[in-house]
Amino acid sequence: MGADLYGYMENWHKAKNGQVFTPLHMGRFAAKLMDTDDTDTVLDACCGSGALLFAAHAEGADKLLGIEYDEEVKKLAEENLKNVDDITYEIRQGDSQSGEVSEWIKEKQPTKVILNPPYERKYGCMKIVKNVVDSLECGTKVAIFIPDKKFEKESKKYKQTWNNSHTIDAIIKMPKNLFYGFSVEVSLFLITAGVPQDNKKIYTCYIEDDGLVQVKNKSPQDLKGKWENELKDKYFHCIYNRETETDSDTAKELDAKWIEPSEHLSYQLPEKPFEIHEEDFEITALNYMCFKEGINLDELWKDKYQRWAMIKALAQSGRTDSLNPIFRKEEQ
Repeated sequence: MGADLYGYMENWHKAKNGQVFTPLHMGRFAAKLMDTDDTDTVLDACCGSGALLFAAHAEGADKLLGIEYDEEVKKLAEENLKNVDDITYEIRQGDSQSGEVSEWIKEKQPTKVILNPPYERKYGCMKIVKNVVDSLECGTKVAIFIPDKKFEKESKKYKQTWNNSHTIDAIIKMPKNLFYGFSVEVSLFLITAGVPQDNKKIYTCYIEDDGLVQVKNKSPQDLKGKWENELKDKYFHCIYNRETETDSDTAKELDAKWIEPSEHLSYQLPEKPFEIHEEDFEITALNYMCFKEGINLDELWKDKYQRWAMIKALAQSGRTDSLNPIFRKEEQ
């Protein structure tokens, strides 16, 4: 039954109340990076249909806790999880921004948290994150899927309060097509609750390709087994061991590096090297020649390469004065 449910939930992605449901292969990857096993009680404070809880169970957890704001979706999660053997679970309806939910989390004392909150500010994305993480015991490991720049866009006060309370251990930028039908770019933040950042560097990398392929009218699928058989384990070992480009080719592939929390709270794309081509140089030189002749090229050819080709052809004779009558004729 578990495999059937896994397949069913993997194909079910929709948005409701700001929810974006997480693909199961990355949910499992997040749970694995936290060393999830059968000793853990795992909480998802925005559990939706229960997909991330099922992912945690697939990595060994058999005690599951969920919080869901929408009563209808909560019932769906309960319906899904009741078909899974050998687990205990409790799903409660509630607002994960609230003090009531905070007290419930403190009472239940989860040992791991995996979370994909609603992303829009109007649904309280970062308020949910802070309320949940603030409610955990010191040292609890947390994995959160949120838009790349969410932390950086928060106020200076928010970031200072966060850094004084919790540690962002790693930021893993996810593939751009992770969420079927949504263009949002997301990173997986690995966090230790209750331990101040204290300027500890943050490990970052980018899983640009997870090997999944698009299937018509369905979410991307691992049809060729590239994620399961090739990428998953090597990416896990690289990230888990915090390898950088001096350590392995995989780290180079992932552009793995450390960043200063005082400078950034997101993965930073590598800067593109400055490039100048021969055509660019010739365009600039020929533009200057025409400027001296009083010719306004912007009015004649707006495309710079079309302009370059025409000027080059005309200037090959070495007589720029021959350009004046031609352009005057064009203006007429």
